[in-house]
Amino acid sequence: MKKDFYNIKINPPQPSSVDIAKHQDFDALLAQFKEAPQSEELKPERKPRVIWLRYAAAAAAVIILAVMVRGLLQGENGMSDEQYFASQPFINPPLDDIKPTFASARINANQGGIYEYNNGSKLIVPASAFKSADGKLVEGEVDIEYREMHDYVDFFLSGIPMTYDSAGTKYVLESAGMVEIIAKQNGQPLKMQPGKEIKVELISYISMPRLNVNPKYNIYKLNASTRSWEYRNVDNIQIIEELDNEGFENEELNILKTNYQSSISKITTAENIEINELEARIGTPIKPTRPFKADKNQFSFDLDISENASPIVKELGEKYQNIIWHISPNSPDINPNAFKVEWESMDLKPLDDGQDFELTLINGDNQERVIVTPALSGNEFTQAMSVYDVAMETYRRALNAREIALEENRNKISEKYASQKEEAKKVFTQSIEEWRTENQNDPALNQVVRKKIINRFVATEFGIWNCDRPIHPDDLEIEGNFELEEGAEVTDEIAYLVNKNRNTIVRIYAKDGAKVNFDQKSDNLMWMVTKDNQIAIFRPQEFKKINQKKGGNHTFKLKVEPDALKSEEDVRKVLQFKEM
Repeated sequence: MKKDFYNIKINPPQPSSVDIAKHQDFDALLAQFKEAPQSEELKPERKPRVIWLRYAAAAAAVIILAVMVRGLLQGENGMSDEQYFASQPFINPPLDDIKPTFASARINANQGGIYEYNNGSKLIVPASAFKSADGKLVEGEVDIEYREMHDYVDFFLSGIPMTYDSAGTKYVLESAGMVEIIAKQNGQPLKMQPGKEIKVELISYISMPRLNVNPKYNIYKLNASTRSWEYRNVDNIQIIEELDNEGFENEELNILKTNYQSSISKITTAENIEINELEARIGTPIKPTRPFKADKNQFSFDLDISENASPIVKELGEKYQNIIWHISPNSPDINPNAFKVEWESMDLKPLDDGQDFELTLINGDNQERVIVTPALSGNEFTQAMSVYDVAMETYRRALNAREIALEENRNKISEKYASQKEEAKKVFTQSIEEWRTENQNDPALNQVVRKKIINRFVATEFGIWNCDRPIHPDDLEIEGNFELEEGAEVTDEIAYLVNKNRNTIVRIYAKDGAKVNFDQKSDNLMWMVTKDNQIAIFRPQEFKKINQKKGGNHTFKLKVEPDALKSEEDVRKVLQFKEM
């Protein structure tokens, strides 16, 4: 090499303490390196996942440079798992072309409402629950976007991490269901008003030993800013259906279980009766009816209101002198000849919606039924709108006061009956434990069943909420190395590992010597995503061949599936525990 290629400085000036401090932040230095402009020849692809050896000779210079840079960044022993994942996006979907699918519903912000998902899950949205980015109360129609995540494929595609740190101890989160809730108006994201909350009833499924009382799950909110899950509350789980009823049944256990379910059912019935009585005592305020503005382009007519009219109709006639009546869009089809007849009498009465009236035109035995809407114009409409605005504000305050009173009393009722349910649960648990002691060899002890459940919790913010319980990593921990078929080398890759008996997913920084925890007694599945958008997979039967004790090591040779991944169905087809 030519000497001119080097710029060697002898005895360079020592950096000041200020200069040293500027470069003590490793994460900032790494981010600065990644953001630096690169030449077209050396600029990597967006997902530089796998380097294939057959291209090694042609790309030797690039690989050497990449190794040198990584060596500088990672240090002598390589980048740690924490450093690697800290350098990645916190929510990191692995497949850019497979986007999450949201269901949507439109709700009136002034009134609130109930949104029911196609599997029976519900969102119960209170009135006046939304505010804009600048803090103003949102009125009118609001779009709710909603999605659910239930299994390891959902968690994988979402890119949402399933790890939880508590007092310095790292756990894996096992999920009983996860949701994401978003609200928008005219395409702009909204926030929730302080003090408001959306009640969530999430239908999901869990697997558990038949004899166990409901397992305890918690509610966590994902905070992307702090890159963490935040504990919010205890998940209120109700088992609504046992799906796997085949297999061993025990008469004594069935009696214990039936007695417990009967006790809970009686307590729940009493609770519902008391809540219904409460809601009846605290009546719902009557919502005022918005005035309808007359439209000269619509068919209209006048009516003489008689002394025998209903009180509401008479009140309208006394309040407004120039009411114009329009045919309502809700009206049934009208006989074209109806208005050519000289009718002898009429009957006008309000309908339940408060806006429309039923007009019945009478001539002997001949009657014509029409739905009509009273309309105002000019000063009368302006005055009516002023009255309506004041009445609506009063209505909103009354509705909010009712909700506060209901919630306070509902909580007291729920607490009372929750203690009764807890006592029944203790009695049942004690009975089961006594049965366990007397029947230690009974096969019913290990029978696992799948159950349909409702997770009940409240969402006080929009975003991602998870019904989870922290569990320790699987017991067997070995050091793993990773290879792909045909001798391909793995670099800067994420491996995904799932245990069939645990509803979670573990992400592993797939470097040489990576710590891999798995359960030898269960089926396990591991995979990666290649640069060609394919799955490289290590299947359960390969895990069964691993004969290692804790601290041992194993080279995981992953088989690349030939098909590219274009949809969620493609992913589910590949990521099955049984090879197709």
